[in-house]
Amino acid sequence: MYSFLREKAEKHLQDLVAFTAELVSIPSPSFCEAALANKVEKKMQVLGYDNVLKDDLGNVAGIIYGRDYSPTLLLLSHMDTSLYPNKQRPRNRSDEERIYGIGASDCKSGLAVQICAGKLLRENLPLKGNLIVAATVAEHNGCSIGTKFFIKNTLTASGLQPSFAILGEPTNLGLYYGHDGWIGICVKFKNWNHEMLNRTCEEFRDFFGKDKKNTSALKEEISTDSPLYNTKNGTAEIKTVHRLRAENEVLHILRRIRNAARLICRQYKSSVSVSISRMHYKIGESDLSARQLSFPWQTDPLNPFFENAHFALRAAKCTVRGGTFALEKLGMGTAGRSISEELGIPVIGYGPGNEEVAHDPDEYVEISKINEAFFGTAVIAHRIIGEYSAGIY
Repeated sequence: MYSFLREKAEKHLQDLVAFTAELVSIPSPSFCEAALANKVEKKMQVLGYDNVLKDDLGNVAGIIYGRDYSPTLLLLSHMDTSLYPNKQRPRNRSDEERIYGIGASDCKSGLAVQICAGKLLRENLPLKGNLIVAATVAEHNGCSIGTKFFIKNTLTASGLQPSFAILGEPTNLGLYYGHDGWIGICVKFKNWNHEMLNRTCEEFRDFFGKDKKNTSALKEEISTDSPLYNTKNGTAEIKTVHRLRAENEVLHILRRIRNAARLICRQYKSSVSVSISRMHYKIGESDLSARQLSFPWQTDPLNPFFENAHFALRAAKCTVRGGTFALEKLGMGTAGRSISEELGIPVIGYGPGNEEVAHDPDEYVEISKINEAFFGTAVIAHRIIGEYSAGIY
């Protein structure tokens, strides 16, 4: 079963691994992805994609047209990576088993897999539907604004409407169908007396970070930054991050923090405001703003798309395992919610990286899993948009 496709895939493994290492070697923190975007664009052109697009924000998309207008499968991975302090910056390196470096797991290996899977399909298998492979910017620190811009602008301009989407995020070869969300909250205190202002902030941090009675449910789910003081205006700002397991928790968390902050401020005659944090960005000529809010999302594991992906992997004798992203590091997330909400389509994650090592100084990806994800991605894609061909199934 699928022996023909696996045989063809094995001929591309050396180039795939080299391409992955090359992507990892190019620095691409959020909002600084231009060099990597150029590499991706050129690679897609060399691999023979029918159409390669780059939008004003720096997102890149390659399209392979099938025989019919639909269905269309979207493969999407982000190009940006997390940041490390200079003393912790990992050294890019490779050995026979792993590729090390920022973004190796999250998710440049997934991006390389998806791009090369397009070539494998184009050269060897007839396609009924269309394939879009997208590399987006500003996912880590931009709350997926790159993906949102891509959906509203570039995707619309392509004239294609995806029916399904696969994220190349680190799933350790599992088929993931959702994750929790998170919310960033900004608490601003004001008091002309600096000593009282400092006491207000310290008590607030103690209330939310140390008091087991009041924070037992959030103790492992909250991160409180040090206050940022503005002595001239007599203000201080504290930002917190909380996990969301349901959309309606947003109002509950905001209300909880407002009530606690007001109670504390009453003692020190300070005033307080509580709001969802916003980040402001400038990419090229575009000024963008995004709330630090990522809602949870989930695709029904009984959805036919998920079941087809599961069946394809099982038939091809690949690893078959369902699950959800753990997101054990606060602030982590994917573009799954943006895609499912904006396009109204089922989304799953499938990639070679390991979520547990993402954002770590020693981030790596296993070469054997890159190879398997390459084959697996092509198998799933052909199951969704391919034509039946004797000898493939």
